[in-house]
Amino acid sequence: MDSRTSSHAVPLLSASDIDRLRDALLASGYDTTSFAQMTGTDGEGNVVAPPVTDLTQISTRFDRLVRLFLRREVLPASEVAAALDPLPLSSALAAGLIVQQNSLVAAALCLLPMRLPDNSCGWLLSDHTGMGQAPDAVPGLGGAAAVLIQATPRHQVTSAVDIGIGSGIQALHLNCHARAVTGTDVNPRALRIAATTAALNRMDWELLHGDLTKPLVGRRFDLAVANLPFVVGPGTVKYTYRDSGYPGDEASRALAKAAPRILNEGGYLQYLANWIHPVGQSWQERLEEWFSGTGLDVWILQREVMEPEAYVTYWMRDAGQSSNDPSATEWLRWLSDNAVAAIGFGVITVRNSQRADAVVRIEEMPQQPDIPIGQEVPAWFARQDWLRERPGRRLLAAPLTTHPDLRLHLEAVRGQDGWEPNRHFLGLDGGMAWYQEIPGVVAALLAECDGSTPLIDHINLVATTNNFDPDQLAEDLLPIIVQLVERGMLVPGVSSASSDAPSPYSAQPFRWLS
Repeated sequence: MDSRTSSHAVPLLSASDIDRLRDALLASGYDTTSFAQMTGTDGEGNVVAPPVTDLTQISTRFDRLVRLFLRREVLPASEVAAALDPLPLSSALAAGLIVQQNSLVAAALCLLPMRLPDNSCGWLLSDHTGMGQAPDAVPGLGGAAAVLIQATPRHQVTSAVDIGIGSGIQALHLNCHARAVTGTDVNPRALRIAATTAALNRMDWELLHGDLTKPLVGRRFDLAVANLPFVVGPGTVKYTYRDSGYPGDEASRALAKAAPRILNEGGYLQYLANWIHPVGQSWQERLEEWFSGTGLDVWILQREVMEPEAYVTYWMRDAGQSSNDPSATEWLRWLSDNAVAAIGFGVITVRNSQRADAVVRIEEMPQQPDIPIGQEVPAWFARQDWLRERPGRRLLAAPLTTHPDLRLHLEAVRGQDGWEPNRHFLGLDGGMAWYQEIPGVVAALLAECDGSTPLIDHINLVATTNNFDPDQLAEDLLPIIVQLVERGMLVPGVSSASSDAPSPYSAQPFRWLS
């Protein structure tokens, strides 16, 4: 690590002991292949095969490491020493990997094998989750971390930064497609664990101590990711992984405002956030204000909404606290005093477009996207560029056609003449799996779109057939057409897309987890 590396970012083990631990993991087969054979899942929890029930098929050393580091079983010291060989038990104890009482040993940290985007195996060091969390606890693979892994675009970049690096789970993935990786964290213990994760995986990360983007002054990156302590609350810090020290959703807002200063032109920021749904005010307008005047194109997908009581209960339990704890009552009182009706959770994707006409789009996420969201990110922003070149009614001059995977679903009611369709829905099979209701006239229009004729000609035909005013119909349909193009449901015909431009409706897929 270079001279900018924080003095806190010293691995828990010496370089020679890191090598010994790695040798022990490799010798025992403690990797994603053996993990999948034994548990039926990969390191991300994806089911890949039926689990092995006869443990004689698995090496004894591997079995002991799984029982020690993942199942948190207490084992005889002699068995742990054999499993960790050539790493001395004394070194593992001194590093805080394990704790010993008499002749028994338990894991103090979790060591998880993970399959990375380039299909290599990595190892992630972190704290275990559950009861009795310490204030400086460093979580590993959890629900939020998995969402961010899947949401991050995986194109090749020169520089990437993980803001709030924690255990290093995001940096592990960034290392597969970024030439240089930087990480920041306000928690010195997190930096030491991340440094150990990096060393164990033979990766070289620049690790900086500080809050949010403060260690990055004067620096810019091609890609930034952040799984912040984004929890909405009064601003007190009990757990550094959860509580930012900022009141309300100010931590998420601060990162939005900082994005233009840390991104290269065209660079992406991908982060998770919670945001307030205020009483008597549009939450969408609040989010739009975060990015006002920044020159950033923004795509916000809300995944979930929770009412205050459920929200506080969830996060109290996440930290191993009882929802009857007095701090929960204080938390709920703060939310009530600050007119918080609900809290939203979602994914925010930002591109530094440096444009005065930047787009901020806020949507509800489909329930089950068929691919990692990050795979769709470049295509979504390419479609915004394509639309930007065709503002207003100029879009209607473009030949458009429906995506090959687009389907029309009808809902009908029984009438005097049989079944009568009364609602029309578009569904996109694959990709983001968008599903939305449309007016019947839009369904009629899409039936005409073959990609060879300007859209306005089809609108005029539909208007004439149904006795509509063509100009008014075009005006009414324009916002719907823009949305259908944004979502990749309507795509340019051959004559409306430049052959040397990136495809505005399908990104090149990154080979993901096998």
